[in-house]
Amino acid sequence: MSMTDDEITAAQAPTIQTPTVRAREAMQLAAQAPEQAAAPGPRIVSADAVTQRLPAASAAPIAVPQRVPAPQQDPVTPQIPAPAIALDNAAPMSMPRMSMPPMSTPVQSDPEPQDSSTPRSIDWKQSIPYDQTGVLIRPKGWTNDQIETALIDVMALRRLRKSAGAAAEEDTRPRWRRLVSWLVRLPNARHAVLAAILTLQAALSLRNTNTAFMDEALYLYSGHLELGHLVHGAPLYDDFSTYFSGAPVLYPVLGALADQLGGVFAARLLSLLFMLGATGLLYLTARRIFGMRAGLLAAGLFSTTESVAFVGGLATYDAPAIFLLALAGWIVVRFAKSPWPFYLLAVVPLALAVGTKYAALLFVPTVLALACFGALTTHGRWWSLLRPMSLGLMLSAMIYGLVKLAGADYWTGISSTTTARASGTTPTSHILNEVAQWGGLMFALAALGGVLYVWRPRFAYDAADQPGRAGRLGLVIVLLGTALLAPVDQLHLHTDVSLYKHVGFGLLFAAPLAGYGMQRLIGAHYQRIQLGIAVWVIALALSVTQTTNLFQAWPSSTKLVATIRHYSQPRGEYLVENSAPVIYSLRDDVNAEPYQIISTFTWQFTDLEGRSFTGAAAYTAAIRDDFFNVVAFDYSATAGVDGQILTALKANHDYYLTTTITQQTSQGYDTYFVWVKWEPGQK
Repeated sequence: MSMTDDEITAAQAPTIQTPTVRAREAMQLAAQAPEQAAAPGPRIVSADAVTQRLPAASAAPIAVPQRVPAPQQDPVTPQIPAPAIALDNAAPMSMPRMSMPPMSTPVQSDPEPQDSSTPRSIDWKQSIPYDQTGVLIRPKGWTNDQIETALIDVMALRRLRKSAGAAAEEDTRPRWRRLVSWLVRLPNARHAVLAAILTLQAALSLRNTNTAFMDEALYLYSGHLELGHLVHGAPLYDDFSTYFSGAPVLYPVLGALADQLGGVFAARLLSLLFMLGATGLLYLTARRIFGMRAGLLAAGLFSTTESVAFVGGLATYDAPAIFLLALAGWIVVRFAKSPWPFYLLAVVPLALAVGTKYAALLFVPTVLALACFGALTTHGRWWSLLRPMSLGLMLSAMIYGLVKLAGADYWTGISSTTTARASGTTPTSHILNEVAQWGGLMFALAALGGVLYVWRPRFAYDAADQPGRAGRLGLVIVLLGTALLAPVDQLHLHTDVSLYKHVGFGLLFAAPLAGYGMQRLIGAHYQRIQLGIAVWVIALALSVTQTTNLFQAWPSSTKLVATIRHYSQPRGEYLVENSAPVIYSLRDDVNAEPYQIISTFTWQFTDLEGRSFTGAAAYTAAIRDDFFNVVAFDYSATAGVDGQILTALKANHDYYLTTTITQQTSQGYDTYFVWVKWEPGQK
């Protein structure tokens, strides 16, 4: 059936409605008639066809010509051309199928005639790629906000059609096939990008090697002792729960099991797996909040930070604690819209995170806040507030019960390492400089993303429903404030001990905003991609330089361990300034049990006359009584005590300096002085 001129003119008459209203009505029509399927390939319809309600059963399909001359318009009230919106077969449409003549180029309406003698030039910014956005031609006169609103609504139609089609298909498939299709998913482009990010992160963590760090050695050998105590009832030789910053029965035992399989490398590989898991969970969380592009950019930035690369190669509490926090954050965001209380599953990883490292308690309120903000658009204000309250009450009851069950020693450890941590003397300017080096770039991108997200938002089509400006502002304050928690706490204590690790906890929550900020910096059509590449290269260069310096900050213990092993003897006693690496390396030597190796940090000694000494006096009294067989110090951790030990050694002629071990580190040169007691008949 052909159309008359009047019918064509009536069909092209504009409807005075915003793009959002047109798309909403189209979605309502799609919900009322989901059984109408679209043919494969893109369909091009006019805006009037989308917004007008047509009868369910229509006559023969109407043939639309490729180009229709625009009617004469009144110069006083010019007509606004209707947008040409392209919907592929993933968008549900409730109007009858319109037959289209074959064409090689998209149909576009020309609102006004143009002079054929003047060449027509179209700015590339005025045309949006169909394969990325679903909009073929940008209508003349539309603003950026109008085209973005239409784009979002078109993608919403696509998601609705896709979900409806998937639900219909699942109803016809057996349950086992549905399970297999869910477990086995074909990789796509975003999976390849994520795999490349994780590969780079693994390379950054594994490229640096050194002997066991003091903290690594302490946790691993204590894990071996705890494991022997749990399995065989062997003695512990020390009460680790009174001064460890995490439960000694959690990560140390897990790290010791890995150490039994492959030494310190296997224990570090376990930490790397935890950090890779944290990056993957960060991507999933950021994708749900800000979209896929922002999620990939957040994962890419997070993987190149100093803290992530360093902690991923260090066998300490931090990697599993970060992973558990990331898992809890993903759970509350993933089930934010569910009417069932699945978000309460996050209480398990939260409790384990706090038990693994007590300082993780500082970041629990952020996870509770995510549970609230994620549910705002679906469940309303009051029901959303119920989520963090219920989750917090369950977590508090669980932690209190576990600590009461563990005993008073755990309260002592929590107080001495976390809640009542000793203050230091590090200058404020030095701490601020370190914070800027290790997390300044990520925080700047997160701040940029936060400002744009609140006052100039552009929501991705695959992101979750976004709250109003007040809700967005609250979310930004929570995420940015979390990134500052660890630096502010250590500024208050005037100490930078472990700051290079604690910065990563806050950056985990600031990374989604940083990914959004990077996305806006690059642009919707990658028109400023060179800026994004430059920022990422700077982050990568900083990570490589900083992790190299950190891994070379402590001297290798290989020569020192070989020297002490050479002079070891049954029932010998050894005084070593940093005793943990020596204890860990000599754990298979029956002449060097953990209780035989003493550090210079704190000790109590009773001399031959029955007098008791503590502190530096204990070491000098023991040297006076020829208690130690080997004494080794390097003026690094306890320089004041080392000076008094040297004076006592020089005063006792039963000791002599056997060797000095000098090594270069990123902090300068380190020299170990090894003194040995003369054997009977050797002097």
